[in-house]
Amino acid sequence: MIESATLVTTENYKRELFEFMKRKYRTKLKQFYQQFKSEFPYDYINDNEELAFKNWVDWLVIEKTLPETGKTVVEEFIAEHPSLSDDLKQGMFQMKNIVRGKFKVVSIKGKELVLEALPTLVQYKVQLYQEASFIRKGGLIEGRIHPFDSCYRFCGAYN
Repeated sequence: MIESATLVTTENYKRELFEFMKRKYRTKLKQFYQQFKSEFPYDYINDNEELAFKNWVDWLVIEKTLPETGKTVVEEFIAEHPSLSDDLKQGMFQMKNIVRGKFKVVSIKGKELVLEALPTLVQYKVQLYQEASFIRKGGLIEGRIHPFDSCYRFCGAYN
């Protein structure tokens, strides 16, 4: 068990999750990339190598079940951090329920957005990690969101 000394909260869970992945799999990232890159289903950011890699890593951590463990990195993190609150565990288990597509920005209030999926018109309340001045009401965003707690969060890069 590799429990971190840092208290994991709803504000830092993503950072702690990626730190866990780096500690546990740093030496295997190149191998994983070669082994799993053909399975990566999100190719909407292909003109920026750094963002494309960020998307791949996010997919690897949240969605890809690793053959050697039978778990996602998120599931491993939860199993190896028994002191996580039940609410945080539940929120992290929800992360695999990805919604991918194009979204219209319906409203913006600080770090809170309302996005409308196109063409379904389903609306999602999304909590940003930090304010993003480049997001505009009425604008279009292509990317992925996942449920977490009572709202959704972005995962990977979006444009």
